[in-house]
Amino acid sequence: MSDKLAIILRGPPCGGKSTVGCEIARRIGATVRFISLDEGWGRGQLRHVGDDARRYADLESEADVLIIELGFGEPEGEEFSGATKSPGAWLRPLRDSSRTIGIFLLQFLIDVTLLRIARDRAPNSRDYYSATARRYEPGRLCEHATFKERMGSDYDEVVLDTSGEPASKTALRIIDAIRRGRPIEPVTSFGDFISELNRDLAMLWNSILELTSIDDVYWQVRAIVDANSRFEPDGLIFQDWMRDCYAYSVAVGIRRLADTDARTMSLHRLLGKVKRRAQEFTRSWYTGLHEPVQRESANAYFTSQIKNKADALSTSVVKRKQDELRASLRSVSNYVDQHVAHLDVNASARAPTYDEVRASLVSAFRVHQWLRGLIDASSAVSPVATIQCNWLRNFRIPWLGERESPPGYVHLDELLRRGM
Repeated sequence: MSDKLAIILRGPPCGGKSTVGCEIARRIGATVRFISLDEGWGRGQLRHVGDDARRYADLESEADVLIIELGFGEPEGEEFSGATKSPGAWLRPLRDSSRTIGIFLLQFLIDVTLLRIARDRAPNSRDYYSATARRYEPGRLCEHATFKERMGSDYDEVVLDTSGEPASKTALRIIDAIRRGRPIEPVTSFGDFISELNRDLAMLWNSILELTSIDDVYWQVRAIVDANSRFEPDGLIFQDWMRDCYAYSVAVGIRRLADTDARTMSLHRLLGKVKRRAQEFTRSWYTGLHEPVQRESANAYFTSQIKNKADALSTSVVKRKQDELRASLRSVSNYVDQHVAHLDVNASARAPTYDEVRASLVSAFRVHQWLRGLIDASSAVSPVATIQCNWLRNFRIPWLGERESPPGYVHLDELLRRGM
């Protein structure tokens, strides 16, 4: 990857391009120049005026990073080859400068964009900006597929759904994508998104069941041991071993459920995905999933899920779920980060109590069920799977006879002698 970058931010007016660009510049630690490919369009100072070969001369800047905005596309009624109609014209000087090029379409729900325009623009310009924003609707001049067709196959454009996402987070996603050379998740249809959500919830459910099964078996065995007066004091070695196995395995699993890393799957990350598309979880969509006879109860259930009678899920409701999850899992996650996954020389996290570990499992279960209920109103009665076999019969027989020696096993010293 070249040391020089060109980050192109496309999107409708009031879509957050400038704010995201400023957040990128603040974090990227390099000389940055801001350039607008729309500069002057609609205000009598059109970029195409003058020497055609020098139309994009500003893109030949020596700055380490160019943050380039492209929003308006081709002004209505104009027939010249501009930034949207001929992307190759402005990509050429960037390519000739051996820059790493990242092209990102910041995509908001069109209704949200129009509300922003109505709020932020002067009354005499709202119609103009609204018409421009609608060029990003399917089949129009500026939408992703049309732009990609004009741009050709040499470069790709990553579509970012930024609905309900702070500019700082969008900036970090863009920086991370460029540095890693990895694509960011594209915007999918809502139906495909729900299918992906179903798949991810199933995988996380298996993770939760694994943790709750470990918990249930541990506490059953612990109760058997604690109630058995025949256990000698030396038996504490066995109990300490059980405790450590339980604590480390469950704590690490809980930490995974709270992970915020973009490369991972976790409850926290799943909530983030839902938050970005919260407004698409509408009451009409949800009730429409049910048979007519069930829709009244489905409507009531949706109200209970979003905690109000609004027409759609709000980002604030999802954020509260994220905050609650983070708070309930914090003590366990901090301990794992500082004492298990790493040995922090400045560690300050204390070991969580049994109650805190188990409360984290309960919280994870509740968040999973809330997400599950957003899709189909289904829920599990218990976070603990029922063990189908009579596994406790292993405790009704002696493990060793009174005078019986334990079976042989491979001691670590033996591996050492073998040179492993």
